[in-house]
Amino acid sequence: MLERNEKGFTLIEIIVSTAIGVVVLGVVLSMILTAFDTFGTFSTTGLKKESLDNLVEYVRDEVMNATEVVMSDNTPNPTDSKDWHWLAVMNGQLYYGDNNKNTSGRLVVNSSYYKQKSSYDRYQQNSQMTWSGTCSQTKKNDNYVFIVNFSYKLSYKGTSYSKNDAINFSNVKYAEDSDIKNSGDIRLLSKNNTTKKLDDNSMKLWYRKVSKSASSNDNDNNDNNNSDNTDPNASNPNLTHTVADKIYLMSSYSNRGYFTGTCESIQNDDMFTLPMYNDFRAGDYVYYEGYWWMAVKNLDYKEITYKLPGTGARCWQRLSEDFSDTSVYFKGDIIKYNGGYYQRQISEVTNNDSNPPQPYNTDNYPDAPYKNSSSTWKYIGTTVDDTTPGFDLDYTEVENGKLSTVMKYQAPNSSPINDPARTSLGKYAFQGENIPYTNAYVYATDFPTVEEYNNAKKYQIGDLVKVLVNKSDGGRGSQYNYYHLYKKISEPEMNANDNQKVPGSSFKSGWELLENEYSPSSSYEAGKEMRIGNNDLDTAVKGTAIDYIKLNAVSGSTKYTDTNGVKQVYNLNKLKTICSDEASIYFGLKYGYIKSATKNGDNITVNYYNDWSGKSSESWLDRGMIYYNSRKGSDSDDVSYNDGQVQGTTQNSNVRKELWTELTYNDIASQG
Repeated sequence: MLERNEKGFTLIEIIVSTAIGVVVLGVVLSMILTAFDTFGTFSTTGLKKESLDNLVEYVRDEVMNATEVVMSDNTPNPTDSKDWHWLAVMNGQLYYGDNNKNTSGRLVVNSSYYKQKSSYDRYQQNSQMTWSGTCSQTKKNDNYVFIVNFSYKLSYKGTSYSKNDAINFSNVKYAEDSDIKNSGDIRLLSKNNTTKKLDDNSMKLWYRKVSKSASSNDNDNNDNNNSDNTDPNASNPNLTHTVADKIYLMSSYSNRGYFTGTCESIQNDDMFTLPMYNDFRAGDYVYYEGYWWMAVKNLDYKEITYKLPGTGARCWQRLSEDFSDTSVYFKGDIIKYNGGYYQRQISEVTNNDSNPPQPYNTDNYPDAPYKNSSSTWKYIGTTVDDTTPGFDLDYTEVENGKLSTVMKYQAPNSSPINDPARTSLGKYAFQGENIPYTNAYVYATDFPTVEEYNNAKKYQIGDLVKVLVNKSDGGRGSQYNYYHLYKKISEPEMNANDNQKVPGSSFKSGWELLENEYSPSSSYEAGKEMRIGNNDLDTAVKGTAIDYIKLNAVSGSTKYTDTNGVKQVYNLNKLKTICSDEASIYFGLKYGYIKSATKNGDNITVNYYNDWSGKSSESWLDRGMIYYNSRKGSDSDDVSYNDGQVQGTTQNSNVRKELWTELTYNDIASQG
């Protein structure tokens, strides 16, 4: 018979097992809790690191394209300038402000951004941000580079996260100590590798703000996708929010300088005058009698004789806040009239010569017949909305939208308007007001730091002078004057008379006009590329029309016989300027302008052929040295003469073909 075993666990065994289970469970729970705590710590730390990363990135995006940077507890000079912006850490949080409407500053992110970052964050107090910057300076290829190494820290209960970020302020230009007016200027601080604590409640990082698109153009002037004129609202505090703001959209390509109409001679030569035959493309800007004007339709050289800016033909828009009955307006344009603001409701036809814009009369002025019922103009009040530009930024209504393409064009880096002597000037002025913005050199009409030309003064190579365009203010007052800016690039030719040594008088002067538009009365350096207005327009806006010329660097040798009957060889090492004596002699000997030449050391005696038809062979050589389009000129391009001593044909076109290269916009854009 089987016996049943009813024996169980003893009390001692149960107690021991329970104890062991409790210990094991405690270990497991401890591991789980530690894992959760570690995860929470990593999560909180990661989120706070990301928080600081975001603040660092914000500062970088905000200031890296600045043209001036100052670390100071005072508003930098000029203190009344509205385009100063600042960043500061106050009470452990990042603030943004400016010197205009936001002087007291505002939080970049709200205070909750600095509080708990997750449910695992056991610390209730705000994280505290600290900030400092160390300036340094290096020199590369004769250019100074200014770098600020920013140090950031976000601290909270017992721990912190730090990050460094070095910013190369490539748009900040070198300036001599005497020109630095701000004690906190990084150009001055960097010489001693100065560190500034930026978490002091009174210390701010001041900067002049520019748009990213503006900065990108400094590096690639021919990138059609970039422009220093994308949106005037991005960096300009002096906007009127009317059509006047289109001035800030002017590119280096579209700047045609002071208006010169067809057959208005700007060549002051004793022997001949060279008329200009100017075409204008929709989107070209010109200054004329106290105003900037923008062409709103393509105008060839024949039309321009009777379709001047400000005339009844109304092929131009005046870039002024005030309404003008000689200006064309488009849908969306805002103007000011009799103390009120009006917005254009329909566009005027400009590309249909059979139905051109008609002159205004009192029946279609902005305030007729009733302010609020006009289908042409809409009355919008005595103030204007300052959140958007007062016109269509895409120019969809101008030349069937083609203008939006032209507005992206930029002059090449080798254009005189992009000469560092011009672009690095500290101050510019427009209608008497200083303009500090990135493309100020494009639309400036005056240069406050440059002296006017003084005939009694001796100038050196590299000197700058300005020359007033007579009657350029249109009777509006001296603040509306227009000045040409010139740079001394060479001593005048040996055969240049005193009148030809004045800037703007002759290509022999040795003074180069620092503008985009070619001028036959300016000297030029080899390699310079200028826009010309005397060729056919590219109406399809494909960049395939000839609208630029480049002065070539020419070298070679020419055989000739001197006055002693000895055969000589004249060598032109390399043409440096159009006004060089070497170039004149080289071409004179090569194409038969010069009868003989004798060289004694640095002195050269040149014997030109006798006068023919009132002009010496020297004069015909001068004409060959100057670029002009013979297809639209009224004077003969190839000149035949027989003075009894030499017979043959002098071909000025050969001189020009050797000196000048014709380029399309696509040609210069492809050069990069």
